[in-house]
Amino acid sequence: TAYEQVGRYIWRALGQTDVAAPPSPPQALTFASGILAGSAALATFLPPAPSEVVQVSKLSAVVGGFVMLVGARAAGGCTSGHGISGLSSFSFSSLVTVAAMFGGGIITAILWT
Repeated sequence: TAYEQVGRYIWRALGQTDVAAPPSPPQALTFASGILAGSAALATFLPPAPSEVVQVSKLSAVVGGFVMLVGARAAGGCTSGHGISGLSSFSFSSLVTVAAMFGGGIITAILWT
């Protein structure tokens, strides 16, 4: 929902009045900002990551994040939302989504290695 709220703010700033106004206060944006701030604080106090961590270029990270964003939007929620909340409420669409995610991950791992 944070992405939706950001999009609403952007469209409203661009003069689109037919877009629904973002909620006030923007709870999803506040939550996402808290996650970012907490991550930054932990990164400050935790020791450096071990050297066997795979290094990813900034461009790859941005492209991967964008692909995740598109996938989450197309699937009607994020992976953890479908996996935890959706499956616990016996949502059939979440079952299909989680099966597709695992299937895609398995196929990618087989083809990648």
